[in-house]
Amino acid sequence: MSQVYIARCAGYEREQVQRAVRRAVDALGGMRRYVRPGDNVLIKPNLLVASAPEAAVTTHPEVLRAAIELVQAAGGMVWVGDSPGFGNPIKVAEKSGLAEICRETGAVLRDFGEADEAGFADGVICKRFTLARPVREADVVISLAKLKTHGLTLYTGAMKNLFGCISGLNKSQMHLRFQQREDFAGMLVDLYSLVKPALSIVDGVVGMEGEGPRNGRPRPIGVILAGADAVAVDAVGATIIGLDPLAVPTTRIAHARGVGQGDPARIEMLGDPLAEAVVPDYKHSAAADPARRGWFARLAPLLREQLTARPFIHVDKCQGCGVCRNSCPPSAISIEAGKARIDETRCIRCYCCQELCPEGAVELRKSWLARRLVRA
Repeated sequence: MSQVYIARCAGYEREQVQRAVRRAVDALGGMRRYVRPGDNVLIKPNLLVASAPEAAVTTHPEVLRAAIELVQAAGGMVWVGDSPGFGNPIKVAEKSGLAEICRETGAVLRDFGEADEAGFADGVICKRFTLARPVREADVVISLAKLKTHGLTLYTGAMKNLFGCISGLNKSQMHLRFQQREDFAGMLVDLYSLVKPALSIVDGVVGMEGEGPRNGRPRPIGVILAGADAVAVDAVGATIIGLDPLAVPTTRIAHARGVGQGDPARIEMLGDPLAEAVVPDYKHSAAADPARRGWFARLAPLLREQLTARPFIHVDKCQGCGVCRNSCPPSAISIEAGKARIDETRCIRCYCCQELCPEGAVELRKSWLARRLVRA
């Protein structure tokens, strides 16, 4: 049975975070269960964009510190790295506070710009990935995620965090290749099966609700989650924020393939009680699909255009910076008269624009039909 440790942690004070992370890892067998002396250990945090820790966009620096120190105590050599959705990786690491933690602890901040092709014959959706070289070179990978809502995958945690193992603009190519939510999620499950992180730790001390993973609102949750099975960790994380774990496509697909355990009833939850961690009024993304049951679910593929939220530009907020244009996989966005404009005929609804807009100028809007279904 997969095990997930739930450690209550009310804030980011250093000793408090270290105590919570240590409790979780020790209960799972200790870091030496995952790391041998001399191993090169890649800790992969969420470094989506350059953002201050209090914005809850990236993994908090103190959670990274706690993980680094446990790996070092087990004799591992620590690398830290990610491929941000936008921006120079080093600048993103500086802004988020993670670069300073690397300097203080002696961990090596690795460049994810160099990449290698990795074949994966067992892939169901994707059989080849362009992985950042440190991912390929590491003896052990640890996913150090941030608990957030997500416009495309509904939830982002331990599994979705690994998307940053794909180097640079190759992530945009993945959005182009796998435009449907189920296909994109299936690709992420293949990626998880290839990378095989030994341990997943999720920073849920302060998560993000609403229009995550960047433009939502910070929301205190007060937990650190940990487990060797990232699917189970995400199932517990989704439950805590009021999502059915098997409605989260990455969890559902991984569970169906037997990659991990997505049914909370079959997960051994250690540590603090799940009931004490649940946030009953957590706000989810507007892109959550309302067609989930009965005869209507069978018609959903025919009604995708009506049931999938569309990105909409708030021109009063838009500064014409071009981040959305530069990150749009199908080049559906242009800057005209200093404002972003979306060509809806080319939009694949990957929500990269909403995810990366620094001004929060992109809103995901549901159609009239989708809004009616939610009220019903």
